Amino acid sequence: MNIKKLFSIFTLVILVFATACTNKSEKATVSDTNEKPKEEIKIVEPNGAEKTKLNLNFGVGKLNISGNEEKLMKGKFIYSENEWKPEIKYEVKDKDGELEISQPGLKSGNVSLNNKRNEWNINLNEKIPTEIKLSLGTGEFKADLSKINLKELNVGMGVGKVDLDISGNYKNNVKVNIEGGVGEGTVYLPKSIGVKIKAEKGVGAVNANGFIVEGENIYKNSQYGKSKNSIEVNIEAGVGAINIKQK
Repeated sequence: MNIKKLFSIFTLVILVFATACTNKSEKATVSDTNEKPKEEIKIVEPNGAEKTKLNLNFGVGKLNISGNEEKLMKGKFIYSENEWKPEIKYEVKDKDGELEISQPGLKSGNVSLNNKRNEWNINLNEKIPTEIKLSLGTGEFKADLSKINLKELNVGMGVGKVDLDISGNYKNNVKVNIEGGVGEGTVYLPKSIGVKIKAEKGVGAVNANGFIVEGENIYKNSQYGKSKNSIEVNIEAGVGAINIKQK
């Protein structure tokens, strides 16, 4: 890990501890009222797209992503403040779709939800070839991409707990890049497809029980080099642990 990246990790650790030590008068909080959270259902049609890219930026709260959707995307968004309303943009050019979901009004940082809710439940199309980029803030994140027609996945883990399932029986090669944050991440990978992991360890640890270890930072499963398709995973561990499991 180069000096710049290592410095960034230590800076992030300092910020987390500084946030924990900040008193309530200095901490940005959201007032606690009895107002019922807003709830919206949003649907995005493919509009002729033969492949898509999803860029998702999530601030603070809970995020759940899975498949089982005939449309391009169906999302249920629950939020307590009007300014937390998610922005959804989608366009198609030359049959290539690009979907962006973001939340400019709520960003990760020195923020307490204070019993407020901010929750996204997103279902994605399982047939259209898809590249996904997840930029995660603070909270709990769960993404089951085992049924998605996944081509590439890029994840910035942020602060909190992340469960990432990419254990599907994919019909193509899949490229995965994971940048660890602060907290614990669990990544599920398939036994039936060849998997190679290159792990660049930071302050945290990479646990890959059941994989064949080559050198200091290469892990392979028993199917790597034997199966028709493979998954190549690059991990930059942050602060905390990334646990790799097969299923």
